[in-house]
Parts: sequence; structure tokens; C-alpha cells
Amino acid sequence: VWERGVPVVAKFIPIPNIASAKSRFLLALVAAAEKDKSFAAFDNEVVKALIEFKWTSHVRKQFMKTMGMNILMIIFFTLDAVVMQPKIGQSNFEAFLPMIFAICFWLKFTSHEIYQYIGARTEYLLRKASRNEYDRPVLAKAKMSLAKAKKELFFCFKHVFMDLWNTLDFFSLSGIFWTFVMRLFSYLHDRKYEEYVRIISAFALLMNYLNMLYYLQGFSAAGELVRMIVGITLGVRFYLVVMLVVLIGFCSAFFVLFQGAPKDFGQSSPLQSLFSGYTIMLGTFETSDFDNSVSYSSTSVLFIFFTLFINIIMLNLLITYMADIFDEIKKSAKAEFMYGRACIINEYESLRRARNDENDHALFPKWIQVLEPTGEKDEEHIEAEKSKKFEHLEMKMDKLMEMVKKEFEQQQSQNARELAASRKGLAEVKEEFSSLRDELKKE
Repeated sequence: VWERGVPVVAKFIPIPNIASAKSRFLLALVAAAEKDKSFAAFDNEVVKALIEFKWTSHVRKQFMKTMGMNILMIIFFTLDAVVMQPKIGQSNFEAFLPMIFAICFWLKFTSHEIYQYIGARTEYLLRKASRNEYDRPVLAKAKMSLAKAKKELFFCFKHVFMDLWNTLDFFSLSGIFWTFVMRLFSYLHDRKYEEYVRIISAFALLMNYLNMLYYLQGFSAAGELVRMIVGITLGVRFYLVVMLVVLIGFCSAFFVLFQGAPKDFGQSSPLQSLFSGYTIMLGTFETSDFDNSVSYSSTSVLFIFFTLFINIIMLNLLITYMADIFDEIKKSAKAEFMYGRACIINEYESLRRARNDENDHALFPKWIQVLEPTGEKDEEHIEAEKSKKFEHLEMKMDKLMEMVKKEFEQQQSQNARELAASRKGLAEVKEEFSSLRDELKKE
């Protein structure tokens, strides 16, 4: 069999219903990888084939469509926050148009998140009630048995805040919503609350752009990079906690020494002292400021210990620690990329599940067939390649012969000119010699 000019062989995955609507294989695999903190299973050829099939058959199209809408929502929200916000007044309601378009997309993504939550809750109920058996009566019974509000709220909290991308979704969508509400409220009250609008929109913009990293996971090169960023960030979280504890200790000591200093000095409160300590960690400080402390010498000693421990030891240790994490993640970058794509597939299939849209047997087949390159070539193909190489070699030889011929002709022409010049010079010498001999005879 030939596919795009490459000889291939057709194979199939020997596991029935692995891609069917009732199968929860990828969900279980992702859960096991997250529990064990190992992604080696995603290097398996069967898993790769399953993920590739689901991605190309139906998930990629939906994913690209959702990403396009998300980009449009961010563009309109950015246009509203950066360009239109200063133009809003009592007489120019058209300045609200970008925010109105952003809210339209916000409604779409809010429904997307609601369906995703419904799909995740359905999976939870099925696992708890019937061990992944896709049976609607059992599901209804499970719903009745788990109708307590406490458990529902706990599951909602876990679904939103125990997953990085769901957390970013929550804050980005909440930021857009509250920006719209506060902007409308400020518009009705003669821009009285514009300060709060700007604060909310600033953080909402940041959350929305960070949330774009989720969509970059769907592309191979960017997806591996995003997984590295997430892995390194999560890998250093405990180190950052230790560093924060040490930083709070030093900043509290500085605050005690600077009590009574001017209010604009940056040590008027523990929080300002913590921020000043962070700027010192980045190298922004003036030793002349130590005169505002109760003891210049004590502050100098504390400052020396701070720079030695924080700037030299802790920050360099952080760089080394991050380099080690990077090396570990790089070894399994491909597998982590496939894990990220599997998470995307699970999300979009949960949306189908929530909408009861799983009846297409072409998208959820019993068997999966895979075309693999054989690495073998038939005689005709080999002869064609040889003939092509021979023609290419002949063209090279012809060009080389032309170059040699041209060089030879140029050399011959140059030699002829040099010979003519030599003969002319020799004739002149002979003529001079003859005249000299005649002069000698006369004398």
C-alpha cells in the first residue's frame, strides 16, 4: 500500500473498543500519570496511535475553532482595556462595542466551561456508582445518592482549583465579567469607580494571555515548551515556599530596624518592607538609606547576611534546581506533549458526553487501523531513484566539464598573450643588441 508516495503497511490496535464512546482508557491513563508523576506510558506506540486518531478525527477541528474564538475574545478585550477605556464618557456609548463583542465570546466560553464541568461530574458519578459502566439508569441512581450540596461544592472546587488550566479559565472569565460589570457601573456613575475598573481589567488581561498557553499545547513544538514551563513552575513551588519564608524573616528584621523612618521610605508597613526586600534581592538598593534605621551598623550586618544568603546562595541554588528539573523534563518532552494532547482530547470528549453526542461510529470505532511506513522499496521505485540520481550526476558532470573547458580556454588565451608578449620583448632585445653591436664596430 502506498500513502503519499511512501510504502506503508496497514495494522490495527489489538484492543477492541479502545476508542469507542464507552471506553475511558485515556481518562484512566491520564489519571494514573498524574498520580504517579510519570508520563512514560505516553511513549507507547498504541497510546500514540490512539491519541493521533482521536486528535485528527474530531478533536483538532473543534480545538482550532475554540482557539480562534478565544483569540478574538482576547483581541476585543485588549482593544477595550487599552484603547477604548480612556474614551468612555457620558456621550460615547460606542466605546463599549469591543467589550460587548468580548462578552458575546465570554458567553460562549462560559457555556463551554459549564458543559465541561457537567462532563467531568458525569465521569465522577460513573466511576463512583458503576465502575465506568456507561448505563443511564445507574447514572440517575448515582445522582440521587450524591445529591448532597456539600459533596457537590467540594467537587466543584476540586474541578476548578485543582487543575491549572481550569483555574486560569475561571480567573480569566471572571475578570472579563467583573470588568464589564464595573465598567457599566462606573459609566452610570460618571466614571466614579474607574480606578477599580482598571485594576480588574489589568489582572484580567494577564490571566487571559496566560490562558493562551493552554491552546499552544496542541502544537508539537510549542506544546513541548509549554509543558516544560508548567513542569519547571510546579517543580520549584516548594523551593519558592522555603525562599518566601526566609525572605519574610529578613524583611521583618529590616522592618523592625527601620521603624520610625519616613513614610515614603518604603518601610512604613510589613508589606512595604517585604516589597523592599524583594527589590533588594533584585539588586535595587542604596546603602545611604541605612541612615534612617535605628542602627547603621546592625542594618549593614543584616544587609550583608541578606545578600550572602538570598542573592548568592538561594538564587544560584534556584537556577541549579531549575536546570535539573529542565533536564528531567526534556528527557520525557515528547511523552509530556502527548499527555497534554490527551488532556485536551479528554476535555473535548467530556463536552460531547455532556451533550450526549457520542453516536458517530466513525469517530468512536471498535477497531483502529494504523498505516506505518514499511521502510521497503520495490524494484521499480529503486530503479527510478537510480535513474534520477544518474541524471543528476550527469548534469553535474556536464557543468563540471563546461567549467574545465572554459578554464582551459581562458588559460590558453592567457598563455598566447604571454607568448606574444615574450616574443615581442625578445625581438626588442635582439634589435637593441644589433644596434649596440653596430655601434661597437664603428668605434
